[in-house]
Amino acid sequence: MEHKQERVEVEYELGLGTIIHPYVSVGDNCIVKKGAVIGAAGFGFERDGEGKPVRFPHFGYVALGSNVEIGANSVVSRGAIDNTVIGNNTKIDDLVYIAHNCKIGDNVMIAGKATICGSVKIGDNAWIGAGAMIRQHVTIGKGAIVGMGAVVIKDVRPGVTVIGNPAVEYTK
Repeated sequence: MEHKQERVEVEYELGLGTIIHPYVSVGDNCIVKKGAVIGAAGFGFERDGEGKPVRFPHFGYVALGSNVEIGANSVVSRGAIDNTVIGNNTKIDDLVYIAHNCKIGDNVMIAGKATICGSVKIGDNAWIGAGAMIRQHVTIGKGAIVGMGAVVIKDVRPGVTVIGNPAVEYTK
């Protein structure tokens, strides 16, 4: 996955009510559907000395590769320290949430209502099923499948299918 950081002239399609914040680069031939929000600061808080939540600033950006499609009312958050990257040819369904610092590979498909927490890495050609939830800092290997509604709390090896809550390896 290689993404240029400079802004270039590209062709893309934005749906009604879509919000593209600053610090977002969009590859060629991208489609961002109605109501999607790309590049807003994510849910980043730390506790101060008294235990009160204090917003953590977001310094990263979002890089969308070429031929990316983002469904209606989905959110891709800006990186906090590192960047959020969506690889080439990746397809994201409606109502998907992708948190800060995520690295999503090429040719990945993410079905509706999936939640990808902060700093998750998803390898090329992976499939994330509808309603799946992936815990922060987890890696999903290349070609892995996360089943519908799975709750992933640990890394998933390349080519493996996981299902359930908590997600476990599926064997036939």
